[in-house]
This record gives sequence, C-alpha cells and structure tokens, in this order.
Amino acid sequence: MIAGGASLADILTNLCAAIDAQSPGIISSVLLMDPDGQRLWPAAGPRVPSDWTRAISPLMIGPEMGSCGTAAFRKERVIVSDIASDPLVPTAQLRDIALAHGLRASWSQPLISKDNEVLGTFAMYYGAPDRINTRWDQLAKFNAADVQRVARLYLAPENRTVVISHPKAAAGREGAQ
Repeated sequence: MIAGGASLADILTNLCAAIDAQSPGIISSVLLMDPDGQRLWPAAGPRVPSDWTRAISPLMIGPEMGSCGTAAFRKERVIVSDIASDPLVPTAQLRDIALAHGLRASWSQPLISKDNEVLGTFAMYYGAPDRINTRWDQLAKFNAADVQRVARLYLAPENRTVVISHPKAAAGREGAQ
C-alpha cells in the first residue's frame, strides 16, 4: 500500500483491520496527535465502537487520561488492566461508555518521531481484563513496532496532518441514548 501511494488513513485502517482479523478478541486503534501537541484524534480502528470514538474525539493528553492520553503524555507504553477500576480512566462517563461496549482493558504505545515528538498512539482494547497480559502481549509488541514504522515514515513534520473521523451511528440506533 505504501509503494502504491495509499493515504495514511487507508494504511492505518488496513493495518488495524489486519490486526483485528488475527485476534478476534482484540480491537486495535490509532490516534494521531493534533498539531497543538495537546490532543489526540481517532485516525483508524475499524472495529472501535462509534460511541467510543465520539467520546474520545478529541482526547486530551495528560497524566490520567486513559491508556492513550497517558501514553502520549508519558511517552511510554501504558496499560489499563481493568477499565472498570483503573484510576487512569478520567471520568465515569468514559468508563461507562467503554464498559457498555465491552472494552474492559487496554494498553497504548506512543508513536514517537526520531526527534522524540509524540506523533500519536497505537492501542489495543480487550474484552476481558485477564487477557491483557497473556500471549496477546507478544502480538501487541509486534504490531506496535509496525505502526511505529509507518508513523515515522508518514508523519514527518513536513507531512503532518490531522485525520478527523466522524463515525456514523449504527443502523437503527440513530438518536438512541
């Protein structure tokens, strides 16, 4: 896809779809850093529930902003082993939305440029807290390295653009609360 000139959004979406296909119990996503360096925007994650995408659009970075916002802030991998009880989940509203969609645990790896700037995050969500530290961890390390490589190639300062996704509501759920 890269050699064929595909867009960054298409590459990241296809990468997440490939990861998700390998691991049915995992949902992967990529968030990209806003040029202001303070917010992350969803860029890819074809299986991420649209309510969750809306809830984190944008996601401020900080010391207690879930796995992605905290990973971007700390510039290191962050694990939220149980979304229901972890203090890194910043609000009850976000916790409730995640749990309502079966998102029970997550980890996030920041995507760091050669100049040590955060370009975004790569995350995996799990449907059960006990799955986060199992054999899936090896898959996660491999896939994070792939996303990092793509990010460094495409998100050089001269190429940086924010991709904003506005997911549509699921059929038959429009306006449902």
